[in-house]
Amino acid sequence: MKKILILIAFIFIAHYTNAQQSAIVDTLNGWLTVGVKEEVIISQLGLPDSQTAPEVWGFTGNKYYYLRYDDLGLTVLIEDDTRCASVYAIEVNSKSFFSTSRDVSIGDSRNHVREQYGDLENFYEEKDVIIINTIYEGTFFVFQNDTLTKILLGSLAD
Repeated sequence: MKKILILIAFIFIAHYTNAQQSAIVDTLNGWLTVGVKEEVIISQLGLPDSQTAPEVWGFTGNKYYYLRYDDLGLTVLIEDDTRCASVYAIEVNSKSFFSTSRDVSIGDSRNHVREQYGDLENFYEEKDVIIINTIYEGTFFVFQNDTLTKILLGSLAD
């Protein structure tokens, strides 16, 4: 009986830890998140409406460029480290079909975001933003008049 209780406790702790970690950098629509390869984005969403010229960032030596999907209200920052090009950060900035793993979308209320994410260990709330984790890596919800206007995944501080 003791072994069963220990196993149940271990499973509960592992599940809780995974749930806490999974929202640090959330996922949109079950697949779009930091680290997804550029080719997957294009296969799922098609070619972007525009793409910026690559720019090398001194502190990493890697190339970075934006893919913009105007009709989707989506901007994706790609990091190309010569091995592969993958998502470094994501911004959703208008009503679209994107929602987080906890069913939050642009236009939702601040209270809805609190209800969905307030149980997380690294939940921080400021005047116009809710931060899950830190500004260096996390999920960010930006509000105007308590209405969600922007979702950011990745890093706010470089």
